[in-house]
Amino acid sequence: MALIAKGLRFPAGKWMRVANPSALAWQVEDLLKDMFPALKGSVITFATLLTDFDVKEFERAVFPTR
Repeated sequence: MALIAKGLRFPAGKWMRVANPSALAWQVEDLLKDMFPALKGSVITFATLLTDFDVKEFERAVFPTR
């Protein structure tokens, strides 16, 4: 899951908005576990993207060969 600052481009890939921008990360995690029962008992990884540099680094980590 990525928390993306307002005004930044979304990283490459398919994205879906799942919560209001004012929602807290733990609330979103609980929401996702309720929506997708297969996630229960799993740790959801969060990335916070505040700058264009953060987006680029995220893309490099997720798609190292691009």
